[in-house]
Amino acid sequence: MSKITKPAAKVLSLMKSKSCKLYAAKVTRYFKTGEGEYGYGDVFLGIKMPMIRSILSESHELLHQKDIGFLIVSKYHEVRMYGLLWLVKQYASSKSITERASILEFYCNHFEYVNNWDLVDCSAPNITGTHLLRDIDEETALKQLLAWCQNEHLWTRRIGVLSCL
Repeated sequence: MSKITKPAAKVLSLMKSKSCKLYAAKVTRYFKTGEGEYGYGDVFLGIKMPMIRSILSESHELLHQKDIGFLIVSKYHEVRMYGLLWLVKQYASSKSITERASILEFYCNHFEYVNNWDLVDCSAPNITGTHLLRDIDEETALKQLLAWCQNEHLWTRRIGVLSCL
């Protein structure tokens, strides 16, 4: 990926400024980031969800999908959460099937970064689930759900399951 965009860098800087090492250590254990555990390798800044949502509400209009591309691949869990919440917000406010399909495609292309239960839980029902229910026919939706649910990647399977909510 090329150099980070200015809006994405601004969000990343703001999020880093809100970090808390003590809380980061706590959630690192909670999200099972040790070797052999489901969240292995995940890095936390130590930002609570209300703060992430607050940062999003203050800054979401400054960003575009290309900016989110830099955030959603971040090594920091909370930065990826911000990116996913931004996608959910954009998806919910989209007026056209074409725009929603573009967001869905972007989301699907980044499944490997939607790699913990909270990241899946906050995004899948609102993007993939809504898309499958609203924008495509039942047969196509079922085929897609089965493909996700049978995927070898744990979090893609969870995306498939939570898309049914």
